[in-house]
Amino acid sequence: MNVVRKVSAQNMNIKRTLRDIVKRLLPKVLFQGLVRPAVRTVFSLIYGRRGYKIDIGGQGVFRMSPDLAFRGWERCGDRHNWGFAKCLDSCKGESVFLDVGAHVGLYPLPASRALVAGGRVFAFEPSLGAYNYLVRNIAYNRFTNILAHNVAVAGSEVPGVPFYERIDPDSATSGLIMRPKDAEDRFSLTKVQQVSLDWF
Repeated sequence: MNVVRKVSAQNMNIKRTLRDIVKRLLPKVLFQGLVRPAVRTVFSLIYGRRGYKIDIGGQGVFRMSPDLAFRGWERCGDRHNWGFAKCLDSCKGESVFLDVGAHVGLYPLPASRALVAGGRVFAFEPSLGAYNYLVRNIAYNRFTNILAHNVAVAGSEVPGVPFYERIDPDSATSGLIMRPKDAEDRFSLTKVQQVSLDWF
């Protein structure tokens, strides 16, 4: 393990430990309503113009929105994204990478470095909250080979499909095509353009 990965792992452990201590000591409502917004504000003041450095799953250090600092992206590929490293490894030497459901850029950012010179990443994200973070993260890294599209991708083109977006405009979590049981308190119904890859 190289020195950069060791330091990154140590920083991740410190962040995780601090987060866990605060979460255990404070009720969830107080943590979400007071502590998290205060930390976001401080981090935005410190890192807002240049982004917070995060090693995405061992694929390199990228600048991302300070709001995403404690999300654990350093562990990307460890659990539910188990194909992460293999996917990015398969990008090496390629000229195009498509990411349907690009979220905040966990795949597009590293893929943009793996492609050949002049290669392009096309990132599709229907959730406006996640899309805004994606665009911000692309700008923080000054990548010009990632083209972000705020659309849903499916088998046909539809000008406006129902989409449940998180009410919190700063949420990095994606929306839903189907209505969840408790949608009234966390989601609002919007419409997004649906395209097919043939359109593209």
